[in-house]
Amino acid sequence: MDSPDTNKRGNKYIKIVNFVCEDTPDDLLLHGSLSKLYNGDNYEPFEEADITVALRLLEKLTKLPVLKSELIRIDVAENLFLPDEAREYLSQLANSPHYQKMPFKNSVYYKKTNFTLHLYDKIKQLKDEAKVPVTEEMSELNVIRYEMPIWKPQKHLKIPSVKVVHLLSPSIRKKLKQRWVDEYFRIPKNLAFDLGSGTKGTADLKVQLALRGMEALGGRVEVLRMLVKAKIHNGWSKKKFQSAQRLLWSLYQKQSTINESKWTKEMNEAIK
Repeated sequence: MDSPDTNKRGNKYIKIVNFVCEDTPDDLLLHGSLSKLYNGDNYEPFEEADITVALRLLEKLTKLPVLKSELIRIDVAENLFLPDEAREYLSQLANSPHYQKMPFKNSVYYKKTNFTLHLYDKIKQLKDEAKVPVTEEMSELNVIRYEMPIWKPQKHLKIPSVKVVHLLSPSIRKKLKQRWVDEYFRIPKNLAFDLGSGTKGTADLKVQLALRGMEALGGRVEVLRMLVKAKIHNGWSKKKFQSAQRLLWSLYQKQSTINESKWTKEMNEAIK
């Protein structure tokens, strides 16, 4: 293990892969990204099932009881694949009565006391940082990353303290993700959008409206889960369910952000 360095606060620290272990006067702080630890970046998919593996790996690398440690902050984030260019989407984010909007080049911050939302062009960031090779296929994608850090998560979860091990609980993750979703929908959106030059008639218009409607419902995976629930609760036949699947697939084929292998993976996740 490398010798410790000293940061601007005068605290000794060491880097372990992408994590920083900092010795403060009161505590030993460990901060970093599980997604980057697991994948090497936060662009590739990081599923809930990967959290356990990443945390066990972190314990092995640090030789610290990570799972028993107190969690003082957690960042909930996901990459959103969109039909429109990222800059156009960011321009549609309006001022909010709940936050101070702070637009920057290729990103927008929404801030209030001890709380910040950050939405930014993920592909542009990858190109600027040059840490991850951006392929030609990736360059054609429209990706917004939406990040929400939660300080003192015990207040939100309404429990005395939150340990890292709590992240292994599906109910805890569901509450954190719901807060992430709720805060996103508190941001007003300008409803006007450009249908683009590819919209040649009513058939294309129906596709564009359907895609944006499904985006508003939570995206591809959420709509797939709705189909699964409809099949179970409404007694859909196998034929009717497969017909609905084909309808969604035909719509999403209009987007350059999805291929059949990714679609199959998302469908399998929704059925679980």
